[in-house]
Order: sequence, then C-alpha cells, then structure tokens
Amino acid sequence: MTATFSDTTAPPRIAAIDVARGIAVYFMAAYHLAWDLTDFKLAAFHLFTDPFWLAARAVILASFLLLAGLSMAMAAQRERGWLAFWRRWVAVSLGAALVSLGTYVMFPNLFVFFGVLHCIAVSSVLVLPFLRAPAWITLATAITMLALPHFFTHTVFDHAWMQWIGFVTKPPESVDYVSIFPWTGLILIGIAFGRWRGECPAGALSDWIPSHPVSILTAWIGRNSLVAYILHQPLLIGLVWLAAKIVL
Repeated sequence: MTATFSDTTAPPRIAAIDVARGIAVYFMAAYHLAWDLTDFKLAAFHLFTDPFWLAARAVILASFLLLAGLSMAMAAQRERGWLAFWRRWVAVSLGAALVSLGTYVMFPNLFVFFGVLHCIAVSSVLVLPFLRAPAWITLATAITMLALPHFFTHTVFDHAWMQWIGFVTKPPESVDYVSIFPWTGLILIGIAFGRWRGECPAGALSDWIPSHPVSILTAWIGRNSLVAYILHQPLLIGLVWLAAKIVL
C-alpha cells in the first residue's frame, strides 16, 4: 500500500487516536498544574531534578510526537487530502507562534523559541517523504535521529539561530525546548507504526467508537488538542493565582 494524500472527501476520524491524544492532554495539564503550583509557591515539585518529573515530561512529550506521526500516516493512507494537511499545518504553526509570544511576555529570558508545536510544524514537512517509504527505512531513520545527538554535538549548534536543529553542547535556556534531533525520530516511529498498521486488515483501531461519557469527552478533547494546548495554561495559571491569593 502506498501512502499518499489526495483531495477526496475526508473519511471519519479514528476515535482511538483521538482518545489517546486526549489522555496525553490530561497528563500534560497535570504536569503543568504541578509547574504552576510550584511557581506560585503552593507546592514544591522538583520538576528539573526529580527523576519522576523528568520521566513524566519525556513520556508526555513522546506521546504527542508519536501520535502526530501516527496521525500523519493514517491520514495519508485514508486520503484525508492535502487541504486538510495544510490547514492543520497552518493551525499548528500559528499555535507555535502564540506559545512563543505568550511565553516571551511572561518569561522573556526563558521563552519558548522552539517547543513541541514548533517541532511538529517543521517535522510535518520534513517527514513527508517517509509517508511513501517502507516502514523499515522510516524506523531505521528514526533510530538514527534518536541516537545521533548522544554521539555528536558541536558548539556551532549553540548559536541561537542553530539551536532548533539540536546537537547543542548544552541545552538552551527555555521553558520548553524540543529540537529536530532527536525528537523528530519519535514522529518517524509513529509514521512507521502507522505504515505497518495500514498493511494490516482493518480492525479494532479503526472501528472502535467511544460510548462512555468519559471516553466521548476524551475523544472530543483529543480532536481539539491544539486548542486545549493553547488555552489550558492560561486557565490553570488563573486558577492557581486565585488559589494563591486566597491561601497565602
């Protein structure tokens, strides 16, 4: 089966992927709540030193990137159309710009210049050839991308205009930094799985429909994950700020 986009009418979304993305949003919100509680001195979570929180951040980030790749592969195989692809790309890019602007206002010295949305936007274009490549080539490339920064770094990539690529000798100061190397490797793993899944007969992944109110809500959040990503932090910050005014 050759994965490709076309301009035919888009088929229904896959609810299982939406639910998985919605669950990732829940965990992301919980992580950011811990961040906000610490920032307003209502708690003392060691987000940058505690192995639990470091692992939590990595798992949450990995889940979004894997699902982004899987969604691209499934969309191509189901011929959702180039219009849908570029509409999504513009939305993600605008979301990335909003995150940069918002964090620059709040944390001018630590603002997000290349975070998860920036990585997804750029990677979505870079990985397009792999939507037609055999899954094993995509997987091999993914492993290479994931491993390479552990073996190669250079000070040239420490310059501000090169940091988005990766290979930095020290992480830049930013509240969220998700460079192309190694993180695009996870998007490629998602694509490889989606390509492999597309060769299998249709089954539970495609046919399952949520029926419980919680799963229906989670699927809805997953379908609107970009909006949830943009809005959840201002909402959480407002609630935690209000709680701090009452408690402190």
